[in-house]
Amino acid sequence: MAWYEPARCAALRGRGFAYGAAPTLQAVRFAVPAGSACALVGPNGGGKSTALKLALGLLAPQRGRVQVLGTTPEGARPRVGYVPQFAQFQRDFPLSVRDVVLQGTLSGLPWAHATRLRPSSAPRLRCAPPTR
Repeated sequence: MAWYEPARCAALRGRGFAYGAAPTLQAVRFAVPAGSACALVGPNGGGKSTALKLALGLLAPQRGRVQVLGTTPEGARPRVGYVPQFAQFQRDFPLSVRDVVLQGTLSGLPWAHATRLRPSSAPRLRCAPPTR
């Protein structure tokens, strides 16, 4: 079996990463089947965020290979969304929900697709309906 199969959304094999001399990930291997849901669960400092950053191409693996959607993480970037976790929320954040959604158009997402944030979704998202 090839280390990556088209039926997989992401495949990571033998990858490793260290911040300085402290190894964060060693010989990690996993695959996420296409159409599935996946959760990275572990203790604080266990490498979950580092694994995601490697899969997104935000960090380069020091060993091993990473493939996402059949290509490199950089090649898959226009087709992947990432919302980083922050411990605090800044109330003076200068963008509306609609502005954040429309940021997808910067990487080639068609305008018509990006503007489909339905007004009926607003209560569920606890935000105001999008306006022009």
